[in-house]
Amino acid sequence: GGMGKSMYIRAIVARHCALEGVPCAKIDFDFVPHLANVAAEPWRLLLRMAEQLNRQLRASPFQELLTSYGQFSAEADSAVIISPREFAGSDLSPADKAALHATVLSRFTAVLRAVDTPVLLIFDTLENLQHGNLDLEALYDLLLEVRARCANVRVILAGRLERLVPPALGFL
Repeated sequence: GGMGKSMYIRAIVARHCALEGVPCAKIDFDFVPHLANVAAEPWRLLLRMAEQLNRQLRASPFQELLTSYGQFSAEADSAVIISPREFAGSDLSPADKAALHATVLSRFTAVLRAVDTPVLLIFDTLENLQHGNLDLEALYDLLLEVRARCANVRVILAGRLERLVPPALGFL
């Protein structure tokens, strides 16, 4: 709790990641549109992170993923989306959404496994999801899956609430 978490994260990125060549991607939930949609389908955040990591890694390894699925990013249509019904892919069936989730996760983690350095994924201001009475379990499940598939991934979770991370994610 308290203040200074976001500044501390910026310091980590500037003083450690940038200097040591550690690729990192950050999602700040202060700036993610349509939190209810993202909470229900957190795999969309992987596409936003792929955009950030693609600029930091040689040969833009996420380009194929972004070209194929970038329209489903958590922020792809943020300027034009008026309602949750207009969220990219909202007209897809649950089976199609599950298939998208599996494909994006698989391709995202395949690229990360090929990276020969640690990769840092940062999720800041998580309390915004809880303040909207949104369930964090889907995001936690996604992060557990990413960590299970990619030993080189490190995760920072930051927020103002005491019980932000369930015990099962204590290792993140």
